[in-house]
Amino acid sequence: MNMIRFFIVIGIGLILMVGACKRTSIERNGEIKPQQSFGGLKTSEKFNWNTNSELMVQFDGTLTDPRIAAFKILDESGHIYYQRLQKAKDSFVAKVLIPSHVQNLRWSYAGKFVKFNPKAGRIVVNSQP
Repeated sequence: MNMIRFFIVIGIGLILMVGACKRTSIERNGEIKPQQSFGGLKTSEKFNWNTNSELMVQFDGTLTDPRIAAFKILDESGHIYYQRLQKAKDSFVAKVLIPSHVQNLRWSYAGKFVKFNPKAGRIVVNSQP
């Protein structure tokens, strides 16, 4: 008798669980529809939707400097955003994308470290020791 009650309770529980499930619009249509508009969302005209900011890096070489070293742009935790092997006598200009939430960066070259704020949008690096 206890076995019959057990199966009846389990059966009722399963029926309630299956009956509680609802079909979503994805299941009914078989496709996902992207958001078409942001409706009543209002922001300031100065608000920037970008999640990255562009940083222009200018490396000014010194013709008489024979060093070759890794040039890096990294944050305070050591995450590298840009890296290249650079001859000190050569110059270059590069664009680097930096996440907008990053407030402080530093560049390193041949044992020299210099902190800077990426919000300036441009840095000039001189290879002189």
